[in-house]
Amino acid sequence: MSILAGFLLAGCLSRKEVDTVRGNTPGRLDYSPYQIVLVKYVSNGLVKYRSLKSDSRRLDEFMQSLTNVGPHGTPQYFAGKKQELAFWINVYNATAMQAAVRAYPVKTVNPILGNFENNVWLVVDGRRLTLNQIAELARRAGGYDPRIELAMILPAKGSGELPSEIYQAEKIEEQLNEAVNRALNNLLLMKIDHEHWTIWLGRSVYRVRQRFIDDYNKTYQTENATILNALGTFADTNQRRRLNSALGYHVTELKFDWSLNEMAQPPCSMDYLDFSGNK
Repeated sequence: MSILAGFLLAGCLSRKEVDTVRGNTPGRLDYSPYQIVLVKYVSNGLVKYRSLKSDSRRLDEFMQSLTNVGPHGTPQYFAGKKQELAFWINVYNATAMQAAVRAYPVKTVNPILGNFENNVWLVVDGRRLTLNQIAELARRAGGYDPRIELAMILPAKGSGELPSEIYQAEKIEEQLNEAVNRALNNLLLMKIDHEHWTIWLGRSVYRVRQRFIDDYNKTYQTENATILNALGTFADTNQRRRLNSALGYHVTELKFDWSLNEMAQPPCSMDYLDFSGNK
C-alpha cells in the first residue's frame, strides 16, 4: 500500500493566520504551517495524533505545497548544503507524520503499511520520492554525518523523539547535536546492561556506529576510538558518566519498537477546543 503524503484537504483559516499559512510556490518557501503543527501537536517527542487527525489542514497544505519546491526546482532557496539538509530532514519528518495521521487510529504503522520507509512517498521537488529516497537526499546534503540518522524520525517509539521545532539551516549544527543528546537519554536508543556487560543501541544509532567512530578518529587524530568515545562528545556530564561506566562492554542492537509514537490524550483534551475563531 502506498500513501500520497501531499494530498490537500480543504480548510478555513482565521484572519490572524492567513499571512503565515500561504503555502509554498516557486516564489516562496514557507515552513510556518508545519511549524504550527509541531508546536501544537508534538510534546516531549510524542505526537497528539487524535487531535491532529481532526485538524490536519495545515499539515496537508504544507505537504501539497512542496510538489514543485526543492533544491532542483527552486534552487534560489538553497544557497548551501545546510539549507538542503534542513529541507530534507523536515520533509522526511513531515511525510512520516502525515502517513501516520492518515493511518490513525492504529497502534503501529508497520503491519498496516508493510515496509513503511519504502511504501510511504511524497511528490516533492517535482519527483515522486519514498521516505528512503528522501533520507538518502538528506544524507548526501549533510555529507553522511551520522547525526542525521537521529534527526529523521519515523512514527514509531523506536525511532526517537520528534522535536517540536523545524530544522533550520542557521541552527542545524546545534539541532543535530541535540538529536544525539536526546538519543542518549532514550532507553529505546541506548540502554546499558551492567548485568550482561552490554550496551544496547537502537537501530538509528547502531547502523551508523562506525560513522560516529570514524568521525571521532578523524577529528581527534586517533585510531582506537570506540562508540562510547564518539557518543561522549555529545553527552552532558551525567550521560558521560553513564557511558564511562560501560567501558569495554559488548555493543549490540536493540529490537526496533514500532509502537506508534503517540501521546496519550484524555477524552476532554483541551486540544479539541479551537480558540482561533475558526468555524
